[in-house]
Amino acid sequence: MQTLVFLLDVDNNLLDNDAIKADWDKQLRVELGPKLTMRFWEIYEQVRKERGIVDIPLALSRLREQTPSTELDEQTYQHVHSLFDNYPFHKRLYPYAIETLEHLRTMGLTVIVSDGDLVFQAEKIIRSHLAEAVDSPLFLSCKATMLPASYRKASYLISLSHISAT
Repeated sequence: MQTLVFLLDVDNNLLDNDAIKADWDKQLRVELGPKLTMRFWEIYEQVRKERGIVDIPLALSRLREQTPSTELDEQTYQHVHSLFDNYPFHKRLYPYAIETLEHLRTMGLTVIVSDGDLVFQAEKIIRSHLAEAVDSPLFLSCKATMLPASYRKASYLISLSHISAT
């Protein structure tokens, strides 16, 4: 007997990543000011281009390496780092995301797929309480190329933005 498998991407499907980035931008502007905030996002995009994934820890590390301590002291850097490490991801879950995952789990194997740096993405999924609602979170360095073609094309690769609760 075949098992029905639901593969769900976390970013902008289960979690509102656009709102998360807007929150971070607002917090960074308060802590770093507009110039260093803009520099952080430039580095973020450079890292994304180089690695093909979002890697916030690497972007933060490069910001620290490339910024003189007169512009970014260690205490401020650690505080900025904590904004990412302690972000309340559960507050940015899309409505009914957990309930949808729990329902899908009654029908088959439910797996969250994600790309990005493995440590940060894992923490995001755990802190958002998504890991508790699925059979298995799956972390891929580049899900578009690592998932088998049959999964990428399958009708059960679900975007929750198209699901509404009734």
